Amino acid sequence: MSNRFIASVNKIKTKGYWSFDVIPKNISTNSPLNLLDLSEIAQRSSVQLRGWDFPHISRQNAENQDMYNANDHIESWVDWNMYKEVWRLYTDGQFACRKAFREDWHPSIESLKYIDCEEVIHILSEFFIFIDNLWFEKIYQDQIELKISLYCTNDRLLKLFNSQKAQLFSEYKCHVNTIDVVRIFSYKEFHDKHLSFALEFAEYIFEQFNWLNMPKKSFQEDQKALLERRL
Repeated sequence: MSNRFIASVNKIKTKGYWSFDVIPKNISTNSPLNLLDLSEIAQRSSVQLRGWDFPHISRQNAENQDMYNANDHIESWVDWNMYKEVWRLYTDGQFACRKAFREDWHPSIESLKYIDCEEVIHILSEFFIFIDNLWFEKIYQDQIELKISLYCTNDRLLKLFNSQKAQLFSEYKCHVNTIDVVRIFSYKEFHDKHLSFALEFAEYIFEQFNWLNMPKKSFQEDQKALLERRL
């Protein structure tokens, strides 16, 4: 683990951030993947539907980002403008990512106050597609446990930063500091419905902001626009 990786983790945790964890429930009895395999799989599986990929495939030995081998995993970090992210992919299939809320590092947005509801849908959709891609690469054998957490959410407000859309008419505020969503999936149910599950997770998060009459059809349209690269 490099000093820059540690510094990036610590910096991310000073404000709001996403935590993504994938834990295989049944580790393969075959030989574990080697690090070269992992790097190639990560690059093939990374999702790029808008300007920034998820997880971000860092350029090696760059000033503000890097990706390299580290014992039984590969790890990556980036600290550039509002993009701050670290992740690891292990030879046994475990994946862990910590990603800053971009809203908290944007120069024109008041820090620690908002989260963009459209960004929630986009990043969850990208994460679920990424995991489906990993499953396609046969990293996982049967079941996986997904845990998604949002930190530093107390007193934070939902906001729609897309000026081309009708804005939220009410104030939707979160009153807990951490939001956790955990679920175990089998391959078939995940592969068949991973995009729907991404929206279900988004709706649960919005409920924690006390948004009870959600326009769920518009969430589907937002996700479709992402998939069709119409953002």
